[in-house]
Amino acid sequence: MIRTRSQTKKIEASVPLKAQPKATQAAKSYEYSSLSECVPTAFEKTWNIYGIILDATYPHKTHGDSSHYVCTLKIADQLAEDGQIETCTLVLFGSKFEELPICQRVGDIIRVHRVTVTEYYGVKQFTSRLYFNSSWAIFTPIAHPKKNQKLGFISEDESEEAREFNPVRYFGKKYSQVCKEQQRIIRKLREFNSKSITKDRIIECSKSLIKLSDIENLYKEGKQNHSFDLVAIVHKLDRIDEDHSELTLSDGKVEYAATVFTRKYRWLREGQTIRVKNATVYDQEQGSKKISLPFHANILTIIEKKD
Repeated sequence: MIRTRSQTKKIEASVPLKAQPKATQAAKSYEYSSLSECVPTAFEKTWNIYGIILDATYPHKTHGDSSHYVCTLKIADQLAEDGQIETCTLVLFGSKFEELPICQRVGDIIRVHRVTVTEYYGVKQFTSRLYFNSSWAIFTPIAHPKKNQKLGFISEDESEEAREFNPVRYFGKKYSQVCKEQQRIIRKLREFNSKSITKDRIIECSKSLIKLSDIENLYKEGKQNHSFDLVAIVHKLDRIDEDHSELTLSDGKVEYAATVFTRKYRWLREGQTIRVKNATVYDQEQGSKKISLPFHANILTIIEKKD
């Protein structure tokens, strides 16, 4: 079926930029560093890294510069000495919306080539300039995604062995094949994700997270434009029309509603545990029990770990 340009724009969310990527025949050899090994340098050395996605904004235009788009991720690859997740910030800049990753699942693994490192307010920050020469690829948090279609994995490969290390989405001039060293890194991160990336640890490492019961206090304090994050359960999902749906979020005690674009969050299902990024208080009368999600806001699903 041939799609028109208007039809193509409607399916941009959660669709791989280049399905079934072809690896370069002579894959370039890359050296990868752990996040802790990457340090700021005076001459802006570039690094190649892997990390687990814990949080992400939706790609949007940069403030004061409409010529570029930006996406900010929180990533990790190990626990700190106190047992909490040791997080870093990854900021990706692109000249087009389509160059940036749409990250909507906690636990996905991201590979980024040629990033620089700085420190911002005491937090290590990686910067990827996709309009220059950086690139990224995203891999699933478990080895064989085709057995878990309900989680929203995107994979059309024929063999399970290929699915284990093929990216679900990527951006770059060429896709470099996953070598044995990278397979070891991906397996290690998947093991770390399954054992250590729990909902409780995600909450502990997130300073911007609030409870649903705290939203009313923001309204009382006049902080209608105050941005916050939530972890909640999708209690109910109702289709309003072709383009919009209404979520009812619950923490077991309090419920709040939010109107979302259906195509942007097509993977949402009742009963899912989700992380809501950059929500604001709904600007209506007090007691409306509703939150707003601006364009740069995002919702990421949290895969519950089974004992």
